Amino acid sequence: MDQDFKEWLSSRDKKILRGL
Repeated sequence: MDQDFKEWLSSRDKKILRGL
């Protein structure tokens, strides 16, 4: 998997978890 994609995905997941 592309590194940049992993960085984006993890940052997106953190935002989602914060919203829960």
